Amino acid sequence: MRYQKTILATAALIAITGCACVKPDNPGRDTVKVTSSSPATSRNDSAGAAFPESAQLTSNGSQTIPAGENDYQEIEDRCFGYRYADDGYPTDPAMALEWCQESALLGSSGAQAVLAELFYSGTGVEQDYQKALYWYTLAANARQAQAALSLFYMYFQGLGITRDNTTAFDYLSKAAALGSADAREMLMEFTDEPAREPPNEQRVQQMLAHNGIAKFAPIYHRLAQITGIEGYVIVSYCVDREGRTSNIRVVDSVPRGVFDAASIAAAQYFRYTPELDNGIPVERHGVLNKFTYELDR
Repeated sequence: MRYQKTILATAALIAITGCACVKPDNPGRDTVKVTSSSPATSRNDSAGAAFPESAQLTSNGSQTIPAGENDYQEIEDRCFGYRYADDGYPTDPAMALEWCQESALLGSSGAQAVLAELFYSGTGVEQDYQKALYWYTLAANARQAQAALSLFYMYFQGLGITRDNTTAFDYLSKAAALGSADAREMLMEFTDEPAREPPNEQRVQQMLAHNGIAKFAPIYHRLAQITGIEGYVIVSYCVDREGRTSNIRVVDSVPRGVFDAASIAAAQYFRYTPELDNGIPVERHGVLNKFTYELDR
């Protein structure tokens, strides 16, 4: 039941028609291969709405900022005002596009994110995923969490660019680190450690007797399988005098973080025949193992 809810929630997020931009606050390796058997912004009727007092209309109907008020904040305010009907501005996608472009070019990361959303959704302008990608990238590089989350969706779905799960999850991790609750929740759904039972000790001893080592494949997260995610994880660990693993850590993973927990969980159950030095068991350090996650074809 939990997976069903997770899959439905993920599908709903991936199916969002507009990546809505919320208003920002400003060599020797062992190997184990694993295979698989906006928010919509309401549009207000601007008919009869008054323009803010600071706005002046020119003869062609466009607006100018009065002398003395031509600053970055004023331009950015117009961008948000016309997009979200803030501070007495009417909702006007065309005017939002005009002011957001100017503010974005002046370096406002918030305006860059809003401009990207306009191009993504085709609001007030012809839909253009590549331009959306460009402006979202600038905004994400300026630490806009929602822009980074939007880039996750775009790379994950291949919108305006070739689908790239590695880059997608890099942006998802970035969005989570920047404080996006949605990104943290999504990342948790993909990266939580699947529950598993410890291996049967009799089976472990049989494997040690035949191979000198007992390894167990990690659980391939069901959500990763359904969404077509493949990758690998390389872990490093120590093998103690009893042949058990300890100090397990990830040294490389693609996509970053997606399969880490499952790989560490599997490596915890690895067992080795103790290594002897003059008949005395010794520890081994820096042992590497690569887990490869591939879908059946």
